[in-house]
Amino acid sequence: MCPHDSDTTIYTPTEPDERTQSPPSGSGEPAPLILIVDDDPVVRSLMRDSLEDGGFVVAEAEDGGRACEFCEAQVPSLLIVDAVMPNMDGFELCRALRERLPTRHIPILMATGLDDHESIARAYDAGATDFIVKPLNWLILHHRIRYVLRSADTFEELRRNQARLRTARELERKQSERFEAALANMSQGLCMFGADGGLIVANQRFRDMFHMPPAALEPGQSMVDVFKSSPVLTSETNAAGDHYNEYLTLASRRQSATLTQELRDGRVVNFAHEPMPGGGFVDTFTDVTEQRQIEARVAHMAMHDPLTDLPNRLLFRQRLESALHRVSRGEPCAVLCLDLDQFKGVNDTLGHPVGDALLKLVTDRLRSIVRQADTVARLGGDEFAIVQSSFNHPADATALAGRLLRELSAPYEVAGHRVVIGTSIGIAVAPDDGSDPDLLLKSADIALYQAKGDGRQRFRFFEPEMQVLMHARREMELDLRIAVAENQFMLYFQPLVNLKQERISGFEALLRWQHPRRGIVSPTEFIPLAEEIGLIVQIGEWVLNEACRQALQWPEAVKVAVNVSPLQFRNHDLARMVTHALHDTGIDPGRLEIEITESVMIQDFDAALHMLHQLKKLGVSISMDDFGTGYSSLSYLRSFPFNKIKIDQSFIRGLGERSDCMAIIRAVTGMCDSLGITTTAEGVETSRQLNLLNSEKCTEIQGYLVSQPLPASEVPVLIRDFSRNIRQTLFGDASRLAAVSSGADGTAD
Repeated sequence: MCPHDSDTTIYTPTEPDERTQSPPSGSGEPAPLILIVDDDPVVRSLMRDSLEDGGFVVAEAEDGGRACEFCEAQVPSLLIVDAVMPNMDGFELCRALRERLPTRHIPILMATGLDDHESIARAYDAGATDFIVKPLNWLILHHRIRYVLRSADTFEELRRNQARLRTARELERKQSERFEAALANMSQGLCMFGADGGLIVANQRFRDMFHMPPAALEPGQSMVDVFKSSPVLTSETNAAGDHYNEYLTLASRRQSATLTQELRDGRVVNFAHEPMPGGGFVDTFTDVTEQRQIEARVAHMAMHDPLTDLPNRLLFRQRLESALHRVSRGEPCAVLCLDLDQFKGVNDTLGHPVGDALLKLVTDRLRSIVRQADTVARLGGDEFAIVQSSFNHPADATALAGRLLRELSAPYEVAGHRVVIGTSIGIAVAPDDGSDPDLLLKSADIALYQAKGDGRQRFRFFEPEMQVLMHARREMELDLRIAVAENQFMLYFQPLVNLKQERISGFEALLRWQHPRRGIVSPTEFIPLAEEIGLIVQIGEWVLNEACRQALQWPEAVKVAVNVSPLQFRNHDLARMVTHALHDTGIDPGRLEIEITESVMIQDFDAALHMLHQLKKLGVSISMDDFGTGYSSLSYLRSFPFNKIKIDQSFIRGLGERSDCMAIIRAVTGMCDSLGITTTAEGVETSRQLNLLNSEKCTEIQGYLVSQPLPASEVPVLIRDFSRNIRQTLFGDASRLAAVSSGADGTAD
């Protein structure tokens, strides 16, 4: 705020009359407000009268300070300022007003009696618009005021125009920056050509996309020159390549159009042509290479197995349909369905990562076996299929199947494990076994199940009779699933007799299926199927619990033996199942005996040994069943302390008739006796066999000579009756036994 004396008074304009409200120009606009700043009241009064007579609105201020206060409240149209005043002279007032934004451009007319050049220059330097010399000529004053006001209006309009121009230029600059930024950051290439055919603008992405030199994109360049400069549109041998010609055809259209091309460097680009209303056109170019690659990958994934990258069932069917179309032209084909034997065991024991790695190795072998014209596919799990095209004779399919059996059964090294599997193969030939894809595949599938039913690791051609067997198998599968759900199983028990103690030492639990229509079904009929369809673990767990529960009801605390299938044994939960059975039933662990076969050790020795030690820690006994029918490696006995060895009944049947059977039994019993391992002879049916086994120090016998398998309800009766009746029948008196034993030695020799 400008300084002023507190005891001075400020003159403000009075209410103007009708005469003073009209501006000098006679327009309907408000009259200009003139602020007179002079310390002489007489001068102010005279000047006021003159100006009001001229149609101006007048306000007064006695010094510069009061003038500053007035301007803060209301900006006048013009100031007439005396140059020489106390407190703040006219020069200081000019400088003060020019420093304030509202009054920076207000017209200031300096009235001064000083007519020297220095004062005039000082007035202009201080910011005065013009000056007038005292004594004042009122007519000249009025003209000077109007001239200054018009000049001020013109100047103000000029300032506004300049401001608008600056705003417009700033807006144009920002729009240009945005346009350039948009062009530079577009993922698409863009070029614009005018109606005269000259290039208007092109972005960097367009240049990069088509590998164009900078000179090619100078404004005014023709479309032909621009695109001829691209090495990916033109060819080395032809300056106007096919891509170039196709684009020129597109660009010449007067309507919207699109075109997708694969460039010489392998990229795929989408061209979009859009004519402009005033002539010329804008073209955009999108690199859709990655999109096409993704689409190709998705299409590939839809038709291929994700693990092995082999054709899946959908693509296999398409290839089979194509092959069957050629059959009508005299080109027969065959379908081979393959199922990997023992693969589930690998998954169960070594885990799915190892199983997946094994499937990849199998795939590599399959690819090396089949011809380029053939198709090998993975249908799911461990199931594969092959379309063998253009063969001359079924012997070609036989040759292929034989090679598959040989090469797929060779050992695999997977994640540090040596894995051996086999394969079963079913073959169907078109057109004899069907000319429809589904029928031919079904026929090969039936033949596959026949191969598996015949013992696996073999191939079978489809025969119509197999359909009957297949129907029966599927019916049994359905019945077996119902049996598990409805608990149609029951246990029979066959006793084991200790020859030295002449008493029952335990019972083997034998599973039976109480079929609602067929009656009692032997496990030999349904256990292989249960293993194949994955029900054996669930069934085995029930057998384990039921055997322990039944044993608790026997009058004597003898052992109960439970068979564990190889698939069940390879299940990582076996130890947990045994633990739960012992806990839930409360049976003494020493009464439970787990029977395994040699095949358990053959599949994965290390994993089997680990599981055996887990079971041993629980306090249960471990016996090896059917000893002598497999590899019978003595390393098993050295690596793990089996509690019992069960001699297979095939050797027992040959006693007294074949010397090799007696020699084997003598070797096994002698070895086990020295190792402290119990021996059990299976399938003992005659007293002669019993006496011979007794003479070779066999620990136990089991067979129809003692008792056939009995329902659980008859076991307590057998235990009570054994010591009363059966024992005497089996063993007689000691002297007769000794005499027979002596004769047995001679017979064996």
